[in-house]
Amino acid sequence: AGRRRLVELIRPKAPRMAARLIDDVFDALDEQTVAVPGTGTLDIVIPSLAASLAAVHTQRRAMEAQINSLLEAHPLSEVLTSMPGVGVRTAAVLLVTVG
Repeated sequence: AGRRRLVELIRPKAPRMAARLIDDVFDALDEQTVAVPGTGTLDIVIPSLAASLAAVHTQRRAMEAQINSLLEAHPLSEVLTSMPGVGVRTAAVLLVTVG
């Protein structure tokens, strides 16, 4: 509602104190804080999860490079990857499945 609107609403009931009362209410609201239980542990958990996720991404990139090099070394890699819709991943899956 805002300070001005609240002062207008209270002025009929307390003509001399309306502005001071609303200022006191807003001052009290500004001083209030809320502490949510468990948020302190986020300082520990979030960096740990981020480090784990970064490690997973690093492992995934390493695996992708290894799969690419293994596929390139296979004699049928050019044939497989030249087929429409067959990329490195699908070609690797085909080679692993077929043998």
